[in-house]
Amino acid sequence: MDVLTRPQKYGTHNCSCGIQSNCTNLAEFPFPALEEPFIQHLPGFLHGCMMLDSLLQSTLTCLYNETCLGFMQASIYYSKPLPVKVLTYSSLTMPNTTIETLLNQMFISQWFENTSFDLYFKQCAPQSCEYSYVLEYNSLYVVTTLIALFGGLTSGLHFLVKILAIIIYKVIDWRRKKSQIVPNLTLSNIIVNIEDNEETSG
Repeated sequence: MDVLTRPQKYGTHNCSCGIQSNCTNLAEFPFPALEEPFIQHLPGFLHGCMMLDSLLQSTLTCLYNETCLGFMQASIYYSKPLPVKVLTYSSLTMPNTTIETLLNQMFISQWFENTSFDLYFKQCAPQSCEYSYVLEYNSLYVVTTLIALFGGLTSGLHFLVKILAIIIYKVIDWRRKKSQIVPNLTLSNIIVNIEDNEETSG
């Protein structure tokens, strides 16, 4: 015998669990009465295809309302009221915040940091401390750096050209003086040789 199953539908839009697994609807809570129990919808609490998905999509709106919290106490425990208090409104955590968001925040509404480097170093007693950070360059910084670099290169080239000019001038001057000294020495040798020859012939 073949058995056909139909997916459950939730919500006013008839969301089908065969297509989506996050279909939800307001949860129904039975309340005791004299004649017969009646069904009450509590705001914020959902039920659907998957129990965990429904819980994560639910909110704690009912816990901020004293009447709704009283209905919840009556549906959970009939004889004695539970010792619970109504939640107070906070600008950090709104009543319509989902339980999934609260779990991601670890149910912490605000962190209070008390940083003490002295206590940290006393506790850890590190021998050295190093850190690194990523420096992002903007276009203005790159342009000014290039201008400064080219300016430095220009000044360096001017200084280098001056040094080379002085060296070249010294070399040319030295070669010029050397070329003037050599002919004079040759001429004096010729004169000395001529005088020696005349004395010898005389």
